[in-house]
Amino acid sequence: MKFKNSHILLVSLISIFLLLSISAASAADSDIAADDSSVDIVEIEDINIKESHYLCDDASTGSEDLSGDENTSASGTDDATGGNDTDATGGDDTGNATSVNGTENVTDSNGTNATNGTNATNNTKYDGPVTNATIIPVSTSADYQYGNFTFKVVDNATGEPLANQKISVSGVYFFTFNNGSSISTTKVFTTNSNGLLVIANKNLNKNLDTLGMVYNFTALDVGKYDLTFSGNDSLKIVVNNTLPITVNKVNAEIKASNFKDEVGTSKKYTFKLVNKNTGTVIKLASLKFQIKLNSSGYTTYNSTTNLSGQVGYNLNLLAGTYPVRIVNNDSNLKASTVSRNVTLTKKVGVLSASNRTILYNSAPTAIIKLTDKKTGKAVAGAVLKVRVYTTSKKYSDLAFYTDNKGQVSFKAALSLGKHKMIISTLDNNYTASSITRYVTLKKTTGKISAPKISATYKSGKLYTITLKNAKNGNAMYGSTLNIRIFVTSKSYYKYTGMTDGNGKVNINTSSLKPGTYKVSVSSGDSGFTAKAATGQIKITKIPLKLSPTAYKEKYNSGKTFKIKVTNKNTNKIISGIKVTVKVYTSAKKYKTYTVKTTNKGIAYLKVTQKPGTYKTVVSLSNAYYSASAVTSKITVTK
Repeated sequence: MKFKNSHILLVSLISIFLLLSISAASAADSDIAADDSSVDIVEIEDINIKESHYLCDDASTGSEDLSGDENTSASGTDDATGGNDTDATGGDDTGNATSVNGTENVTDSNGTNATNGTNATNNTKYDGPVTNATIIPVSTSADYQYGNFTFKVVDNATGEPLANQKISVSGVYFFTFNNGSSISTTKVFTTNSNGLLVIANKNLNKNLDTLGMVYNFTALDVGKYDLTFSGNDSLKIVVNNTLPITVNKVNAEIKASNFKDEVGTSKKYTFKLVNKNTGTVIKLASLKFQIKLNSSGYTTYNSTTNLSGQVGYNLNLLAGTYPVRIVNNDSNLKASTVSRNVTLTKKVGVLSASNRTILYNSAPTAIIKLTDKKTGKAVAGAVLKVRVYTTSKKYSDLAFYTDNKGQVSFKAALSLGKHKMIISTLDNNYTASSITRYVTLKKTTGKISAPKISATYKSGKLYTITLKNAKNGNAMYGSTLNIRIFVTSKSYYKYTGMTDGNGKVNINTSSLKPGTYKVSVSSGDSGFTAKAATGQIKITKIPLKLSPTAYKEKYNSGKTFKIKVTNKNTNKIISGIKVTVKVYTSAKKYKTYTVKTTNKGIAYLKVTQKPGTYKTVVSLSNAYYSASAVTSKITVTK
């Protein structure tokens, strides 16, 4: 990279790479998802300042014509960028720029020194004739990314064109992408045989465009700029040494089509930006891609066209039709908004299931599988709908997700006999022809298990009854059991329970008071017969801990005797419970006091005894709680 001293601050390669690492302004290939509003920027690979690489997405064709137009100079040969815009020499815009002793020495494509063969370090003074020249503007206006700026160099005295003259031009950055990337603020051009000096618009920029260097492409933004011209030892510019140039907005056209493919397609939705007049692509331009993912409105993704003028998006969407808009977002363009539709159709699947005959509620009602029609592979995570008829006219609609094998196996509580099932898809991404199948239930024999358990009052422990098929040992779901819990030999609580998918009925014992209850369970269903089973539920009182505090105070101190009451199992305080305190006045005589615990679980007894030591026994009598009596003492001093 070469800069002329006193013209521009040197920029090191390290600084440029740092700039490149943060130049994330575009999205050439991005993913669109219904639940993701982020957009990936242009993916840049193989960045190499020494050796230029053309970076194209999957829509590019490899090496890229960086100019994009067909304008040529008088000689009609390519310039150094690999495009078709050329300067007057017909060779490279600039060869390899080198720096010798701080002075720029620029050679053309033939190796000729920019100072007519005189090395920049040669201090020999030129003593030959000097020609005064005038710069005549020929073409000073061009559209963004296209065209050339052309000037004619003539003898100021005769008006004759001056051919093969080295002219230095400054005022903008000059980019060269031949055998490496170079930037300079002054560049030497050679007039052709007609005295024309041609400057390609695509190789100019007003800023140090590192993004352009990565893509081997730059262009002046829309606006007006001043170019300054200077001659050499034998040529002096005396008229028009500074002239303006103008870059106009380009008339652009967004080329996009409606898109239709199967959901999950690997194809990208791609659109292209071209010059409306010439059809050539417009590179590194800013567009907005908007897609209506739901009723709340459009989601916007910022995009930048690649070197083929294209932007492509992966469509990670559910099946459906999505309106899209591509909107110009570049101040260098004039382009109308384009509206199109992206349609993703559902994939086609195949449903399969067999007719089944099962023992009453002792096996899956149906086993269904969904496969992809094209690939034959199982479809996991798809939603299936099953309409199960309980009678000839009444039915229930059930929905299930397929497992990782593409299957649904479910159990439905049905009566004895033959039942119709209509199976279809209810999925966003798959459709399939519905199928009709039948399941027939036959009467069977069951085995009831009713255990014996013990539970603490209000513990919430469950009493679990189990029903299994006596013939195959399978759990019987959706089957009715009659349950009786006897309070006495003649009185009982009656329950009707239906077994769950595991053949179990659970009864919460919290409502039962402390005591022992007989349990009797029998069949309550016409679908099976079973021998009645008996069990037992024993509810014990909640164990408490009484913790009196030893008392020693002066007579008439007004202090109290304290008893703390807690749950022995959980250590939680017990409020609102009555505690009995016996205060012994002799070995056999005592006074009885009843106190109740506060919300802090403490009962208080006011001490009125005369000086002396008194034995105390703390206990409680309660239908739901039990506690061991605790002995303590009260000491009253004078």
